[in-house]
Amino acid sequence: MSRPIRSAARALCWPNISWRTSLRAELRGRKIGTPGRRRVFDLRKAPLGPRLYGTTTKAITVTGGITFRQLEENYYEQAKALIDGGADILVLETCQDTRNVKAGLLGIQRLMRESGRKIPVMVSGTIEPMGTMLAGQTADAFWSSISHVDLLSVGLNCATGPEFMTDHIRTLSDMVTTRISCYPNAGLPNEDGKYLETPQSLAEQLDRFANHGWLNLVGGCCGTTAEHIKVIAQMVEGKRPRAPKASAHRAYYSGIELVEAEDGKPAADCG
Repeated sequence: MSRPIRSAARALCWPNISWRTSLRAELRGRKIGTPGRRRVFDLRKAPLGPRLYGTTTKAITVTGGITFRQLEENYYEQAKALIDGGADILVLETCQDTRNVKAGLLGIQRLMRESGRKIPVMVSGTIEPMGTMLAGQTADAFWSSISHVDLLSVGLNCATGPEFMTDHIRTLSDMVTTRISCYPNAGLPNEDGKYLETPQSLAEQLDRFANHGWLNLVGGCCGTTAEHIKVIAQMVEGKRPRAPKASAHRAYYSGIELVEAEDGKPAADCG
């Protein structure tokens, strides 16, 4: 019997401001006493287990100003603090640069080796309205770049509403061998920075994704409220989740775009 689609109310609605602020404080070396540290980092007492950490203010491809190894070390420190504080799942989200993602995944894998513990990891990319990540990769190339990692889920969040995510979520659903997550913004902001998708209109658009069998986890990002999350949760109640795909055993390679090596195609130079 398949498990239901996990709704935002239980899977993808995380309070993130307080722990980010406190985490930065600890990583900068400020002294936090044991009682205070427990209050900040005992995430097991929170209603939801996953904790996310995402884009950072540096991106190797987009902004520069940091090295791959520096990012790997920073992600390792964040992951260690979150796991020590009781987080059950780590989420690399709002990913705009695949190099950053790989640095984050290597930092988490280092923590797994040192702790001897398997840590569930989710990855969520961000595709801009122009159809790629800020660093230029398409959704299928992004998946190909990280498909070797054992992930709990892969998906998309932020940047746009569901309308602009449709083709990318469909593409991922056709390829990805793990679960699919989707938590869009409440549409695109207007000139005043306001998001105009109502709880009902956002849920109706996500309903199409669920009915197509593209989703395992669904929720909301920028501009969404508790009411958005409530209506989305009601929408997916009882719906059948996507079944993870078996490996197609096809040879995919990725730079900015996806390249498939197959019989009948001329040789491709990689370098």
